[in-house]
Amino acid sequence: MIRDELVAGLKLSMERGESRQAAMQTFVNAGYSVEDVNESAAALTEQPKPMELKKEVISAKQEKTFQPLPKAPETPEAPASSTLVSKPEASRKMKIILLAAALIVIALLAVSVYLFLL
Repeated sequence: MIRDELVAGLKLSMERGESRQAAMQTFVNAGYSVEDVNESAAALTEQPKPMELKKEVISAKQEKTFQPLPKAPETPEAPASSTLVSKPEASRKMKIILLAAALIVIALLAVSVYLFLL
C-alpha cells in the first residue's frame, strides 16, 4: 500500500542528498514493511521497478542500547562538630568582634582625652 508519509519521507531524504536505496532502507529499519516502502518508492518515480532492499531489519532493541547515566558524585555530609561555621553564625560572630573593637577604640580615646586634659 502506498503511504503518503513514506512518499514524503523518501522524497525529503533524497532532496537532502541521501541515496534512494539508503532512504528506503531507513524506513524498513524503522518498522515499515518492505512492500509498502517499495510501492511508495515506485510512486515517487515513473519507474515501476523499485530497487531491491535487504530483508534484514534491525530491531529497536539492537539499534538502541541505552546505558544509564553515571551518577553524580555524592557529597559527604558535614559532621555535627564541623570546624566550618555556618553563614548566620559567622555573621553573628563578626558583629560581636566589630563591636568589641569599637568599644576598645572608644575606651582608648577616652583615656587619651583624660590624660591630655590633666
